[in-house]
Amino acid sequence: MRDVQGCFLFLQDFSVDSQARREFAEKEDRLQKQIIQLSEENIELKFEVEQARKDIPRLKVLCADTHPQHTQTHTMRTRTVIHPCDTSQFVC
Repeated sequence: MRDVQGCFLFLQDFSVDSQARREFAEKEDRLQKQIIQLSEENIELKFEVEQARKDIPRLKVLCADTHPQHTQTHTMRTRTVIHPCDTSQFVC
C-alpha cells in the first residue's frame, strides 16, 4: 500500500512540476514576443530619428528662405493705413 501512495505522491508532484514548467514556458514565450515587438519598435524609432536629423538642414534652408519674405510682408502690412487722417486704423 505504501508503494502505491508513494507513487501517487510522486505523480502529483510531477504533474504540479510539469504544470509549473508549462506556465513558465508560456510566460517566457510571451516575454520573448514582447522583446521582439519592442526591438522592432525601437528600430522604427531610430529610423525616424535618423530621417529627422537628415531633414534638419533642408528645413533650416526653407526657414531662412521663408523668413525674409514673411518679415517684409509683415512690415508692409503694419505700415498700411486705411485712412490717411485716422491713425487709429492701422492694420497689424
